[in-house]
Amino acid sequence: MHALLINSTSHDFQPGYPLGLMNIATILAGNHNIDCTIEDLPVNTPTNEEIKGYIDRLAKRQPCFVGMSTMCNTFPRTLNVARFFKEQLPNVPIILGGPQASSCASKLLSKFSFIDCVVAGEAESVVDHLATDIIEGGRRSRPGILWRDDSCFAGPLFAPLIDIEDIEFPDYSTYPQALGNKMMSFEVGRGCPYACTFCSTNNFFSRRFRMKSARAIVSNIKRLKHEYGRLYFDFNHDMFTTNEKLVREICEALIAERLEIRWGCSARTDRVHFELLELMRNAGMAAVFYGIESASSGVQKKIRKNLDIKNAEKIIDVTYDMGIEVTASFVIGFPEETRLDLLETVKMFLRVRFGDKQIRSAQVHLLSPLSETEMTRSHFDNLKLDFFIADITSVSNLTDWELEQIEQDSEIFASFYYIHSRHIERETYIRLYSVMAISSKFQEFFTVAADCLGDSLSEHLLSHIEAQGHDRFANVSGVRDVRILDAVAWTLLSFVRQLNVNNVERELMLDCVNYGHWQYSDAEKGWSTFSTKFNMFGGDAQQIRRNHDQIEFVYAKSVESSAIRRVPIDAIALTTH
Repeated sequence: MHALLINSTSHDFQPGYPLGLMNIATILAGNHNIDCTIEDLPVNTPTNEEIKGYIDRLAKRQPCFVGMSTMCNTFPRTLNVARFFKEQLPNVPIILGGPQASSCASKLLSKFSFIDCVVAGEAESVVDHLATDIIEGGRRSRPGILWRDDSCFAGPLFAPLIDIEDIEFPDYSTYPQALGNKMMSFEVGRGCPYACTFCSTNNFFSRRFRMKSARAIVSNIKRLKHEYGRLYFDFNHDMFTTNEKLVREICEALIAERLEIRWGCSARTDRVHFELLELMRNAGMAAVFYGIESASSGVQKKIRKNLDIKNAEKIIDVTYDMGIEVTASFVIGFPEETRLDLLETVKMFLRVRFGDKQIRSAQVHLLSPLSETEMTRSHFDNLKLDFFIADITSVSNLTDWELEQIEQDSEIFASFYYIHSRHIERETYIRLYSVMAISSKFQEFFTVAADCLGDSLSEHLLSHIEAQGHDRFANVSGVRDVRILDAVAWTLLSFVRQLNVNNVERELMLDCVNYGHWQYSDAEKGWSTFSTKFNMFGGDAQQIRRNHDQIEFVYAKSVESSAIRRVPIDAIALTTH
């Protein structure tokens, strides 16, 4: 027997590992002799005709069922694909699982007739029952499995949490799409014990924190290193450092084994400290993701993240000083956020990303209200829709049917909406988010502007964005829109022109904006060169030649790296030849 499993995750950069589906494929093959193929959801196909072509190709395999994982950011496309699968394979069960389907299981079955079953919660604990139903033609609902034919089931909806030590090591060959990655992801645990009001993870895992033993983690690493030769790993866990004792055991085991690997993880800044970070680094940790969300202590309390912001900034600096790559993530658009709250977040974002230390990455996200979270339930009457596609939404070319579903149901598709704020205009959020989200494309500008303006950069920038009259973002659909770069460049150029700075600084900042725009538009298309009298760039991403008193940067497609040498503003201003 053969089954199709559809991975709903969108890969913006390279394929990740759908570990849940890989677990399911491994269990089905070992316990039921069901061979599984994991295919990726067609998120970049702009028309129903292309989606149907995808369905036609897969339907020829005559699967015994089609299982589809679900995430909020790709859910309209998942449903559209499920709809076409049912048209093509009317007698084949279409089964949805994962976080998004779990959050609205009963409603999905009542609204969409092409869905036959929803697996709610962790599928590993119920997949054997599901396979038996499919093989024997049964349709009996139970905790974790809700069939349309038995949708009046009155028991617990979610599957019981599984002991993660009991999950069989997944067969990575079931997802060959990612086997070329330098980094390999594997699961070290599940669940977050915290209660942030905007997050859906704690609901899906019932706020139960679980971690695999040090013995199991070391064994998994040895196996992956032996079979695939990998030396860099992503420790997949929402909150790896929750239990310091367990983290120490894992790190000490890694050091004792001398595996010579590098790894990354996610952590809270209040669940690490210098000594623990030092141990983690010595055990091979090379990168860490910190979710900061808001730099306002007031918002921290309201969203129940409850981070101490001064400590968070200190931890970011300590981590950076240790040579560990840091990614700090911020969110703007919380309904409780005031202008002063927003300003604090902008200030921290600019400092950690473009200040003296310049961490590897600072992300900013526009709040997406996730289904069935406390925040969404509390503000459900204030959900609004303008179809601006934020970064959490991975399908930027929604079909008419998909757009219609979003517009009809704010409960199922809450993440495509926004929560109306009585403090800050939606247009301000869109402009600011757009500038911050693609700020890395204007790295040189923000670095120089931070040198010139210091902490006042955040206030000046926010005030300018608020005061914009002609809205260049009015027709921009989101951060994947090709017009976004022009809109942001125009905003930054107009921002510099109204600054009260000396002519050299103004000219330098204008050149930095124009260079960023050239580098990611004209140069990417192989057009023209860029000239400036400022020797701003010391990397090898461009061939540089002189043209009288100008320095000309010639784009070289063959060069992939882009190291930027940071020079103090006074040195830059004096370097004109």
